[in-house]
Amino acid sequence: MNERTGWIYCGNDERQLLLYSLLGLIYLGAGWLLRRGAFADFAPPTEKLGLLAFLVFFFPLTWKDGFNWRSGDINNWIFPALGLLAIILSALGLKISAR
Repeated sequence: MNERTGWIYCGNDERQLLLYSLLGLIYLGAGWLLRRGAFADFAPPTEKLGLLAFLVFFFPLTWKDGFNWRSGDINNWIFPALGLLAIILSALGLKISAR
């Protein structure tokens, strides 16, 4: 994440916090998907880890200057891709857990 030539380079600013928050939501959705499968025992810890990661990394973004993004050389596809993945996993997980 800090390597300028890497695929998911996010700069050395608040965007890393946003990326980690999205990864927390992905873990949460994956935990919901695990509830009805062969690995149902892993669902509760995965969900808790996802929520913890989301809250820990999203909270600093609520501070006054949290979105003062400055870096221009960032791969712009990573946030929409991870956001879409988080939405898909969460929606599928909620659908499965509602049954």
